[in-house]
Parts: sequence; structure tokens; C-alpha cells
Amino acid sequence: QLLCDTLWNGMVEVPNGIQWKVYGDMYISEHPAPIYNPELAKEELKKSKYNGEVLDYRVLKDYYTGELDTAQACIEMWKAVGINVEIQVCENWSQVNAPDANGIRTYDMRNTSHNGLFPDPAAALWRTYKPTYDATRYNNWNAPDFHAQGEILASSLDQAKRRAAFKKMLEIWDENPPAVLLYSNAV
Repeated sequence: QLLCDTLWNGMVEVPNGIQWKVYGDMYISEHPAPIYNPELAKEELKKSKYNGEVLDYRVLKDYYTGELDTAQACIEMWKAVGINVEIQVCENWSQVNAPDANGIRTYDMRNTSHNGLFPDPAAALWRTYKPTYDATRYNNWNAPDFHAQGEILASSLDQAKRRAAFKKMLEIWDENPPAVLLYSNAV
């Protein structure tokens, strides 16, 4: 919320999960928004395999408005809970997505946008996080239940079944997210 209030002067909002209100009847209004809880983050970090190693955060200085300011604010929030992140400002997407010395495409952290071609979760969430998406192909995001629900979302003509599948996808996402949606974009 602090990012929304300060960097965007309140013009954007923290969404209720990785969804947009333009989904109409498909929007799951009761789905909770992500929370900012540094103490919980510290507890979860202790349970993880993270050992304080530096995580690279590759950003473009102008992929979206306020990108570098947002990245710097996030770095400070991560630092406060014990996550060691360094920004690498890149000139282009080839640098952001560059492989390491072993030819492995690195995915510590990077920015992206989550948009849709039409106002439905199949045009946004499913299109960008289906099995052929980078998070699954390159980042080892293993989410077979999410993908099974996505197939229902993408293929069913029954709106009630589609909505139930989408709701389940949001819940699965919250348990095992390949990305973090910070706020809606005013641009």
C-alpha cells in the first residue's frame, strides 16, 4: 500500500490477488489482497532454504513508469526482513533475460507486467502463466493443479465452472506464487 500511496499518489491499488475488476462476473471480490507483514516474512524466511546469498534483481530503468523507484523501495523492504538483493539496471530485455556462465537462464528477480487482451482471466492469468510460460519453462514453477484449473478456465463454456476454476487458481497462486503483483498500473 505504501508504494501505491507514495510512488503513485494513490492512483493505483493493491489488487485482490492476481486479477482485475474488469473481469466483471469472473472477478473474485472476496479473494484477499496480499498483505505486508515483515514479521511473518521473517518467520517464513527462516523456514526456507535461503541462506543470505545475493539475489540479482534485473530491471530496466523505464519498462514501466516508476520502475526503478519501485525496485529501490522493494530492496529496502526485503533488506529489512533479511533478504539480500542487488539491483542490476539493464539496457534491454536480452540483458534482463541473459543466461549465466553455464548457459542457464537466470531468474532471481525481474519485472514484468500482467495484462490481458480482453477482460477475462483466460486473457491474462492463464495466457501468461500456462505451462508454456517462462515461469514453468525456465523458473521451475511446478503447479500442475493450477494448470489443470487453467485448462478448465480456457476451455469450458460453463461460466460457473470457469469461475470456480479461476477461484481455485487464485488460491493455488497464493500458496505457490511464481511472481508478486504489487499494484495496478495507472499508465
